Amino acid sequence: MKKISLLLLFCATIIKSSDLIEIPDSTTAPLNMSQLFFQAINENNEQKALEILTRNIKINNINPNHPEMLKALHLAAAHDMQELFKQLSNLKGNPSILDYKRNTPLHFALNYNAPHVLDSCIKNGHNNFKQPNNVGISPIYICVFNKSMPMFKACLESDASLMYKIIEKTKNQTSFFFNNDSVHLIHLCAAYGNLEQILYLEQKGVDLNKKTKNGTTPLLCALESRNIETLIYIFKKTNHYENQTLEMSPLHWAAAIDDDVNFINDIINDYNLDINIKNAKGQTPLHIAVHFNNKNAIKYLLKHGANPNTRDIKGNRPIDYSNDYETMLMLKEIPGIINPSSLFKRKLDQEENLLKNTESEKESPTRKKRRNEISFLLDYFNNN
Repeated sequence: MKKISLLLLFCATIIKSSDLIEIPDSTTAPLNMSQLFFQAINENNEQKALEILTRNIKINNINPNHPEMLKALHLAAAHDMQELFKQLSNLKGNPSILDYKRNTPLHFALNYNAPHVLDSCIKNGHNNFKQPNNVGISPIYICVFNKSMPMFKACLESDASLMYKIIEKTKNQTSFFFNNDSVHLIHLCAAYGNLEQILYLEQKGVDLNKKTKNGTTPLLCALESRNIETLIYIFKKTNHYENQTLEMSPLHWAAAIDDDVNFINDIINDYNLDINIKNAKGQTPLHIAVHFNNKNAIKYLLKHGANPNTRDIKGNRPIDYSNDYETMLMLKEIPGIINPSSLFKRKLDQEENLLKNTESEKESPTRKKRRNEISFLLDYFNNN
């Protein structure tokens, strides 16, 4: 799960306009024709850019061999200037040419929602949706990251706004693997909670049980998204309830969802599960609910017989995984519950030290509240 979180964080810092496009400086005076040309593009003045290009086709600073011509092609794609893109493509002879970050015009067209240039790329066969840039981001991934369903469909099959099918033309691309770790498009869709895209991929025959090289499933990715609708759908469509004592039972997954007590009740009734069933780490659903601070789930599990003193393979009980004030109050009132372990106290000590080391003259109400909570919990620990 940590690896998926890092993947999402890594990707979230990559797809930004400043990463994909470097706009040439147009502040230098006097402006030469190249600068005027780029200025016209940046001002979304396609007609002016076309006029400059037509009049100065043989001028060195904008001829096809000039490095900035490559930038112009990508900028035209970003600004959805279809005619300018066409003429620049004819000059370069390769509309799929890479910029210095190895982005194709298709990267730009998708990232900046440029349907006309995208249409030109598709119709002219320049539709390599798996081409990664120098940080591994492919055009098809941009569709998922931006949650752009119309563009996503355009990459796979006909879309009403583009009226063109490409899936038959790109049969060698329909495996939709994102990288060499076997991260598949279905994992990315699940990680972002894109249920509509998951349904679309499922229609194309993509297996919802598909695993990456490190064993990550779409279900685990969906848990990261905390999108209940997506998580429940994948959960009910996959076979994770089989071999439930080896990995995570349905009840463990249900306990991790945002306090969806009805879902927990349905799982218990549908699969006739022991409420204290353990996963591969010896954790019960109550361990999981406490870890996620899902208070309604905790109340439900305790009410229906969950054992608050069950230890996992590391010797920790559910209470040892909590550093939440309200959860702690709830658990400590249970008759017969064993006092928190040193793990619990160590976490509180670490947080208290962090707060002390970052003290400020004006303490926010939230910070003050948390400081008081930690003080209360430590007092409770030391006096019991």
